[in-house]
Amino acid sequence: ENTDIHLYPKNKIKTEVSKELLDDAGNPVTNDTAVDYEIGKKITYRVGFTIPNQIGELVTKDGQETPRYTALNLKDAVTQTGLKFEGIDKIVVGAGDTTDIKTDFLSHSTPKYTNAADDFSGYAGFEIKMNLDPQNLDEAKETADYLKQYAGKTIYIYYAVSFTDKTPVDTTVDNKFTVEVGHDGQTDKKETDDAPAIITGGKKFFKHEAGKETQALQGAEFKVYKVVDKKKLYLKQGENTISWTENQVEATVYTSDKFGQLQVTGLSFGTYYLQETKAPNGFQLLEKDQEFEIKEGSFNVANQLSIAN
Repeated sequence: ENTDIHLYPKNKIKTEVSKELLDDAGNPVTNDTAVDYEIGKKITYRVGFTIPNQIGELVTKDGQETPRYTALNLKDAVTQTGLKFEGIDKIVVGAGDTTDIKTDFLSHSTPKYTNAADDFSGYAGFEIKMNLDPQNLDEAKETADYLKQYAGKTIYIYYAVSFTDKTPVDTTVDNKFTVEVGHDGQTDKKETDDAPAIITGGKKFFKHEAGKETQALQGAEFKVYKVVDKKKLYLKQGENTISWTENQVEATVYTSDKFGQLQVTGLSFGTYYLQETKAPNGFQLLEKDQEFEIKEGSFNVANQLSIAN
C-alpha cells in the first residue's frame, strides 16, 4: 500500500495577464482609437500578473531540494523604435494597495531596461527575470522563499515611456506584455497587448509665391502657438521635450528651406496656429496667422498645407 502520494493542481498560469494605459489621474484609458501625446510627455502603463500558488515549493531532484519553479520572466516592449523608457514607478500587490515593493522585488531579479538613456534605437521596455535559475541554487531558493508570500496574488507594475525626437510621427505604437513561467520541466507563456495604441502627430508646410504654386520660397520664419483660456502659448521645442510659453521671444523658430518646406512634429492632436515672424526677401509678412490641425494622417505629404506670400 502506497501512502506517500502527493496531488497537485495543474501548474498553469490560471489568470490572464493584464495591461492598461493610464491617464493623468491614474485611471485606465478605454479608447478604441490611438491616444495622442506630445514629445516628452510621460505615458504611464500598468501591467498585472498572478504569482503561481506553488511558487515557494521545493521538490527533490537528483537527491537535492530545488525550487519547483525555475523561471518567472516578465517582458514588456513597444512596437516602434525611437521611444524612451522612463522607468518603473512602483510595484504593488493588488490594484488597491499603495505599498511599493519595487526595491525588494527587483532585488530578487535581474532587470534589464531598453532605451532608458541611449540613442533610442531599440524597443523601449523592460525585462525582469526573477532569480530562480537552479544553476544558482542558493539564490533560487532565496527568491522562491521571498515570492511565496505573494502566492496567488496579483502583482502590478507601473512604468512609463515617452516619445522622443526620433519617434516615428503619425505612426501608431502598440505595446506587448509577456509573462513566462518555467516549472516541472515545462514552460508556460501568457501575453497581452490590450492597452490602446499611442501616437504623436505633426504637420508639413510648403511656402510659395502667391499665384505661383510651384515657386518655393526660402527663409520664411514662423512660430507655432495654441490658444488656451484665450491666451497664446508658444511652442518651445527642446531635445526630446516640448513646453509652452507666453513669452514669444522664447518660442522655437521654424524656417522654410530652399524647397520652401518646413514641418512641425511631436505634437498631440488639436488646433494650432503658424505665425510668420520674418518673410522671405522681397515679400511681406502674412496678414493673418495660419490655422492648422494636428490629427491622425495630418503628417502625410498629401495633407501638406500650402502657404502663399
